[in-house]
Amino acid sequence: MLQEIYQAGSIQCRKYPARGNCEDRVYAVLDDSEAEFLLQGLDSQAPELITLSGFDWNRDLSPWPAEKVFERGEDFLGEGEKTLQILMEQVVPWAESEKPKTAILAGYSLAGLFALWASTKTAHFRKIGSMSGSLWYPGFQEYLRIHPPRCRSVYLSLGDRESHTKNPVMSGIAEHTGAVRLFLESQGYSCRFEWNPGNHFQKVPERMLKGIRTLCEMP
Repeated sequence: MLQEIYQAGSIQCRKYPARGNCEDRVYAVLDDSEAEFLLQGLDSQAPELITLSGFDWNRDLSPWPAEKVFERGEDFLGEGEKTLQILMEQVVPWAESEKPKTAILAGYSLAGLFALWASTKTAHFRKIGSMSGSLWYPGFQEYLRIHPPRCRSVYLSLGDRESHTKNPVMSGIAEHTGAVRLFLESQGYSCRFEWNPGNHFQKVPERMLKGIRTLCEMP
C-alpha cells in the first residue's frame, strides 16, 4: 500500500492514506507487521494512519523514571517528555500538512500508558487509545488526578487473564485500569472499556484493531 516515510530522531514514521470519508487521523505505536494486519482489517472508511516505531520502550515511552518490575528487566528511564517533544515538533507538522482531521493517539502496553500521559500534556489528540495500557505505572493514578487528560474520549482495554501473574505489580492491572476508568467517567469523559480473552501477550494486533475501530466511532 502507498505510504510516505519520515525519520524523526530515532522514530520511524509511516503514513498511510485514509479510505472513504473518514475524518480521523490515527497515530499508533506499531511495527511493520502489526501495521500490515491493521490495514488489512480496517474497512473502506479507514482513517489516515501514521505508524510510529523504533523506540527503546523503557526509555522513550515512560513518563518519569521508575524501577524495573521484572528481575531480568530494565529500569524505566522516563524520557517520554523528549519523545513527546519530537512527536509534536517534528512528526505532527509532517503528518498534518494536508487538511485537518481529528487526531487520535493509540498504543499497547507501555505505549498505551504513554498515549494517556501525553494527553495530559497536549490537547492536540482528541481521542486516546490505551490498549492493555501499563496503568500500574508507579504514581500514574495520582498524577492523572492532578493533571487530567486534555482529550475528549478514551478507549481502554485489558485481557481477562492479565491479572493472573505472580508479579505483584502486574497483578494489580485490572484494579488500576478500573480506577482510571471510574475517574475518567466521573469527570465527564467519553470512556469505553473492553475485556479481551487472554493474557497481556495474546492477539496484540487484533486488540489494537478493535480499539482503533472503536475510537473512530466515538465522539
